[in-house]
Amino acid sequence: MIPFTSRKRSRSKRQADLIFATKLISPSLLVILAVCLFPLAYGIVISLHKYELALPVPLSFVGLQNYWRVINDPTFWHAVKISAITVVAGAVLQLAVGLGAALLVNEEFRGRSAVVSLLLIPTTIAPVVVGFVFRMILNDRFGPLNYFLKLVGLPAVPWLSNPTAAVAGIVLANGWEWFPFVMLVVLAGLQSIPQELTDAAMVDGASSWQLFWRVTLPLLMPIVIVVVLIRAIEDLKLFDIIYVTTGGGPGIATQTMNMYAYQRGFNFFSIGYASALSYVQLIITLLMVRALFGRLSR
Repeated sequence: MIPFTSRKRSRSKRQADLIFATKLISPSLLVILAVCLFPLAYGIVISLHKYELALPVPLSFVGLQNYWRVINDPTFWHAVKISAITVVAGAVLQLAVGLGAALLVNEEFRGRSAVVSLLLIPTTIAPVVVGFVFRMILNDRFGPLNYFLKLVGLPAVPWLSNPTAAVAGIVLANGWEWFPFVMLVVLAGLQSIPQELTDAAMVDGASSWQLFWRVTLPLLMPIVIVVVLIRAIEDLKLFDIIYVTTGGGPGIATQTMNMYAYQRGFNFFSIGYASALSYVQLIITLLMVRALFGRLSR
């Protein structure tokens, strides 16, 4: 009888603690929900209106007309394609360089801490500054990258005037800034792998490649999936580097979904249409992330 009474009191105490904790966090939670939900709801309302700041009567209800315009807008679908390219290419570049750097600094050597600190520097730089720096590096005539290519006997590349090269330049700039993040997360994963597994594989005669492919990589896959998803979501929102480096050009070659929504809203003052673009982008982003997660989880 006593143990039953004790368990009942313990359960009642936990419930009372939970209720008390809920009361404590409820005000903050309500404020956070209001701050998050109000802009979302207001954005949906705006997307259902023809909201043109350049017109004498800027606001009129049009229902789903803006969304229909988005679906039939070829420029938007071009922006979707560019966004997908930057996400996939960026994920491959950042994962390859970040994984390689993590494997390098996971080894013990003199000056290891200094190397890790130097490799983390790009992530500490503001994206606007990164975009400005790469705009100078990729300059067609005076950029140091083309100067180096000429030194080794290769032809100069019109990085900022050729559509394909411009997309590659954006991927390169974004990858340079964020590969240290991938490196840091993967390095934490490498250091969490039990040493006994590595030792057992080496005793069984596994080569370095077999050790990586059969032991290290499978154990790292959950971490790799998470870090790729994080970077994919962030790269889908990429704006500042593109805005500073190419401005979406040449033409619309580097115009991602974010850039297109920005231009429609702030260059053409089509606020309702830009809002609809943003919500369609949100849906596409969720679908892309879901597809990527399913692909990586296999």
